[in-house]
Amino acid sequence: MKKVMLTLGVLLCTLLAVAQASAQSEHVYKLRAQAYATYILGDWGPWEECSVLIVIDLNRERIKIHSETLQEYDIVEVRDADSYGSLHIDCIDQDGDEVVLTLYSPDAPDDQENNLYIRYEGLQWVYHYTVLN
Repeated sequence: MKKVMLTLGVLLCTLLAVAQASAQSEHVYKLRAQAYATYILGDWGPWEECSVLIVIDLNRERIKIHSETLQEYDIVEVRDADSYGSLHIDCIDQDGDEVVLTLYSPDAPDDQENNLYIRYEGLQWVYHYTVLN
């Protein structure tokens, strides 16, 4: 009887761990950027091809962009979506600087579909992405 109870206990713990991991993975979003452009001296540069993984992990409150140089952003606040379907995320980068990441949805005007803008004061760039999960 003890062995059966122990086996049931281990099985229950395993099921709970799997359920928790599954629930947590629901708040992790993976994107793949195919192109990027930079905003320099008041003008957008041309689109450049790339293949960059972007991971938005709401559980850990972190966004990672796996570009040539790893970009890590700690989420401070996620603001409500605006009337254009844009979601603004206030962040702090790995150097402690403030930055706003903006996700534009397919409902955004001017066909700006699936763009992630990274905006510092005086500097910004944008990734054009598709959703992986």
